[in-house]
Amino acid sequence: MTPRTGIPGILCILALLLLATATPARAETRVALVIGNSAYEHTARLANPRNDAVAMASTLRRLGFDVVDGYDLGIEALRELLAGFG
Repeated sequence: MTPRTGIPGILCILALLLLATATPARAETRVALVIGNSAYEHTARLANPRNDAVAMASTLRRLGFDVVDGYDLGIEALRELLAGFG
């Protein structure tokens, strides 16, 4: 899996957010999936993705979303998080 960094990473997070909220839902059901990976096995630690994702998750919670979030996940943990979210 290729890590997403910078603008592509932010766009990926926003796309996931849009997908999580784009389907018709009852007014009281607002769910968001936020993933922020700053640590990768084969590259230097990135400064912003985790921090940005934590800030986004916090903002969404304040807006009344049920947030499922994960940070610095390996592939298996990411699969588990996605399965649980689904």
